[in-house]
Amino acid sequence: MVLLWPDGSALTEPDLLGAALEHATLRRAANAFLHNCSPVPRSRRTLCVMQGEQAWVDTRPVHGDLVIGSEDATTCVIAVLLDKRGGLAWVAHFDEATCLDMGVLKVMEAMDKPCLYLVGAYHDPQGIGLQICHALLNTFHKLSDRGAVLALACLHTTNTLPGRRPATVHLAVDCKTGEPSPSCFEDRGPELSRRHAYRQCRHDKSLLSIWNSSDSVLVIPGFDAALPSWHTMYLERMMALPDHRFLQESSTSPDVERDVFVADIRGSYQFLIDAQESGTLLEPMAFRWSSGKWQVATDVGHAFAAKEQNSVMIIQ
Repeated sequence: MVLLWPDGSALTEPDLLGAALEHATLRRAANAFLHNCSPVPRSRRTLCVMQGEQAWVDTRPVHGDLVIGSEDATTCVIAVLLDKRGGLAWVAHFDEATCLDMGVLKVMEAMDKPCLYLVGAYHDPQGIGLQICHALLNTFHKLSDRGAVLALACLHTTNTLPGRRPATVHLAVDCKTGEPSPSCFEDRGPELSRRHAYRQCRHDKSLLSIWNSSDSVLVIPGFDAALPSWHTMYLERMMALPDHRFLQESSTSPDVERDVFVADIRGSYQFLIDAQESGTLLEPMAFRWSSGKWQVATDVGHAFAAKEQNSVMIIQ
């Protein structure tokens, strides 16, 4: 996927990130993006992926009426590909350990010159975000011969305020209009604690696909949450820490995390601790957006969800 400038010309510079950060049109786009903030209301049809998740979505059944994105990308990067005319969209939340599954190439090839939106990876002192930016831009540029227009690159120095704080950690893209916003989601989706816990129980660092377009459902894989006793004891010790200590131990960027970060990670730890008592073999779950909210999709079998279990690696 050769990356294109907004005017349609190809990026040829050896330093893709440096060129993107200095590009006048992209700088104006980032500035406009950062001033377009209002929460995505709970009433909107949304799909918010968590860290380490991805979703391929066919928006045609809902006539593009969907907002996709993610939150809390400090050193991480949120990526969205959107083909408005074709009604196809993809969203992912990358961290320093996640790799781009080459299986996404098929869907990318189905898109007709999609727009690429990248947000996150502020100028952190450890340079974690910088490494992710370079890796992602180079990967997208070499992934295939199909062109993608780099519509937004709010990354690194462009996404950093004085005092080295991120200007935003969110990205929401309206699939009908293509308009990006640094908005948070009033509804981030179902089973957040379980989804965060699942990520901690995987050794496979490829992105986890959570959307099944054929049934229009969000799928949470089944997995075995069994932990060795030493790991359970570690989680219990972490849970006993005051919030400020917990934050320092849990984040690569503790000074700039939102308040919800501690609650999210505590929730996943408590989920895993409780699972050791209530039963560690967890069945797949599927949810469908209906009547303005996520509801359990009882009409979907476990066949699709079960396919995801082959990527689960249990902590030993």
